[in-house]
Amino acid sequence: MSPPTRRRLLALAAGSALGAAGCARPWAAPASAPLLGAFAQPFVSVTVAWPPGAGALPRSATAVGSGWFAAPGRVVTAAHVVTAATLPESGLPAWVLAQAPGSGRGTAAGARVVAREVGVLLPDGRRLGGTVAAYGQPSGSSVSPLDVAVLAVEAAGPAALRLGPPLQDGEPVWILGAEAEGQAPALRPGIVRTAGGGVATLSSVLEPGVSGGAVVGRDGRVRGILAAISAGVAGLAWAVPAATVATFLARAERPGGDG
Repeated sequence: MSPPTRRRLLALAAGSALGAAGCARPWAAPASAPLLGAFAQPFVSVTVAWPPGAGALPRSATAVGSGWFAAPGRVVTAAHVVTAATLPESGLPAWVLAQAPGSGRGTAAGARVVAREVGVLLPDGRRLGGTVAAYGQPSGSSVSPLDVAVLAVEAAGPAALRLGPPLQDGEPVWILGAEAEGQAPALRPGIVRTAGGGVATLSSVLEPGVSGGAVVGRDGRVRGILAAISAGVAGLAWAVPAATVATFLARAERPGGDG
């Protein structure tokens, strides 16, 4: 099957799934206040000397995603949101540098990290410092079933969200997230296309900033987190199930759990 044909078929499938959701029997949406209250935007702010050299001027770059409190002082997000915070100082990735104004698209070889900050931005404007307590394998050219990270933050934060049962094929869900830094969180509707395996496939119209957001069911409990959005097929996304998130939360509480 040629790539164009495959893309057309995927697009038709996504449209059919969304249509089925719209024709489903009406049902009550989960209470939004507790969900929106638990929202947090994980961020990694990195200052680098670029281009390499003793006289290089520091440039600042920031990566921001979506996340949510899963326990007091614990924020869950996608691993790829905080990639720059977990790498050694000599290995800063070029995609972070590319976000710095005027940095261009040079290589990261030899770039010197001047400072690095990890934390979360709350909807009320507060910024809480934090550290990476547990970290998996970020999604790249393929979707990773371990694209999960847990941040330990300075304050307990709002009430935590509860994890729920496994996702089911055809189940309607909402994705909690914000597409840009400082944007108010919102619940975006979706439907589960396939739930088997290490990642679930969703039909939902989303933007990259929502990565790491909670995928919640009709009872308001978290069924997974958003791991990736298709760059080629509109309305196609993937989620890591709640059972995997629970494993990372347990890992974050063990000594040395961030390795």
